[in-house]
Amino acid sequence: MLRSVTPVGDVLYLAEFVDTYARIRIVDAAGNALGEVPLPAGARSSSCRSR
Repeated sequence: MLRSVTPVGDVLYLAEFVDTYARIRIVDAAGNALGEVPLPAGARSSSCRSR
């Protein structure tokens, strides 16, 4: 589930929930995957916490 999109320079950071865990993907303006931000196993990012 996509939780937030944060533009940084020419890329977008997508904060998502995947199988109840946080993932932050980096994509370009066309949606091409550029990588992921490494997080500790089982981590939740502050923008991905449950409400």
